[in-house]
Amino acid sequence: MTSRRIRVIRRRRAGSVAVEFAMVAVTFIGVLLFTAELSFHLYAQIALDYATVRAARLLAVDSKRTLSASQSTFQTASFCPLLAPMLKCANVLMMLYPVTPDYLTNSQSNPPVVSGTLTAPATFSAGQTSSLMLLQVRYLGPALTWPLAGAAASFNGTAGSVLVSSAPYANEY
Repeated sequence: MTSRRIRVIRRRRAGSVAVEFAMVAVTFIGVLLFTAELSFHLYAQIALDYATVRAARLLAVDSKRTLSASQSTFQTASFCPLLAPMLKCANVLMMLYPVTPDYLTNSQSNPPVVSGTLTAPATFSAGQTSSLMLLQVRYLGPALTWPLAGAAASFNGTAGSVLVSSAPYANEY
């Protein structure tokens, strides 16, 4: 009788699709979330690169007028209108560095990420006429799957992943 019951149970297929779906659903949802986050980060990186190159061109052509104001004024009046609508201007951190032979040692002595928090540099100077400059923009984007990948940094009290875009330029005036 016992072997007969086992044969009957083995023939019954009711509920097998639900069990198979439950086994695959966790992986499927994880792949969907990863794809959504990856596509957002790729879009945000392209939009940030575009805005950074346009802002560097603006600084190169009109550096005297654009930097007569503070960094926050330049950021809100000139850089933020270039950003894609889904990127928040409040999550942008801009830095200008002169490109000199000791650039690598100078830029690393004052790192923008201190103890996992993005910090703004003390100076924002356009440099001298005909000098080489580097505009570096960091954007703190949301991390949808941050429990899986880990948050890279925080800025304004928000944890997320950091996107970086750089554009070198030479002051023309």
